[in-house]
Order: sequence, then structure tokens, then C-alpha cells
Amino acid sequence: MTKVPSSSYLILLFYFILTAAACLVIGGIIPMIALLFGIFMSGRSGDVAHLASSGRMITIYYAIIAVICVLVSLGHIAAPLNESIQVMPSYEHEESAIGFGIAAALSISGWSLTRFMLLPAFLPYEEAIATHGFWGRNAKHNKAGDPSIIRTENFRPFSVADELLKWSQLRDSGTVSAEEFEAARRKLLGTSE
Repeated sequence: MTKVPSSSYLILLFYFILTAAACLVIGGIIPMIALLFGIFMSGRSGDVAHLASSGRMITIYYAIIAVICVLVSLGHIAAPLNESIQVMPSYEHEESAIGFGIAAALSISGWSLTRFMLLPAFLPYEEAIATHGFWGRNAKHNKAGDPSIIRTENFRPFSVADELLKWSQLRDSGTVSAEEFEAARRKLLGTSE
């Protein structure tokens, strides 16, 4: 199993910069928040599904914005042709049509970048993210054969070494049998042997 390649993180950085720039033109703050939330939750849980959900929400957002911008731009193009719907001078309709056309093009670009660049950069590495974490720096623990030192159960932290010591004392005093001690030891160490 391989880690997520550094090129995926460069794509993420490039996408993040483009989304930040889009904040000024097409209201890219919503995709930015969705992207940050997806990254945060994927990093926290080690599950790429959060980033995938954020990516789907971003593509839907960009598609809706693109359709709205195209319709408004077409309305501004048609307005000078019909005197009854013309509410501003023709040159303002032309400027508005161009502005909304640019916003539509940026929205379509945002949609395609999300759909064809960002998501494919991370979704194939779901297993690597689950194992090494989103940023690839931390291996996940609490798997069989790899016990952590401190665990939580029912929201109470405990030390595995302290628990083993307690169970050893209970076994030595005759309170629990050797089989019960071994079962507790296997549970604490996360082994099934």
C-alpha cells in the first residue's frame, strides 16, 4: 500500500488558491468552507468519504451558479432586443452580459477542476488515507498487534500497562483465573490469539 503522492497535495494547494481567487468573483466562499470542512473531517477520521462528500457538494454548487450566470447573461443579451424588458442602457446590458458570462465560465471551470482534478487526486488512495491519515504523517493505531499506550473506553482514558498490572495482581491473589487474565490481556492488547 502506498501513501498519497505529493502531487495530490500540490493539486490540493493549486485548487485551494483558485477557490480563494474565486471568492472574489463568483462567491467561492461556500466551496472554500466545504473544502476546508472536508479536509478537516478526512484528516480527523482518516476517511476520504468526507472529502468526497464535500467535492460532490462543491460540484453541485458550481453547476447551480453556472446555470444561473448563463441565464442572467442571456437575459442581458436579450434585453436590448426587446424594449419592454430593457431597464438600463444597452452598454450596461453588454457589460453585465460579459460579467455574468465570465462568472459562468469560472463556475464551469470550478466544477470541472473539482470533478476531474481534485477528487481523482485523493479518492484512489482511500486505503492509504485510512492507514496513514489524510496528511500521511500519522499511522493509525489500535489495530491488532499494535496497541497504544493510552486508550479510552466509555470516555474514560486508561493506561494499558496499569490495567495489565491490575489484572496480574487479581490473578496472583486468586480473584480471577488464568483464563480470565489471558482474555483480559488479549482484549487490552488488541490481539485475538
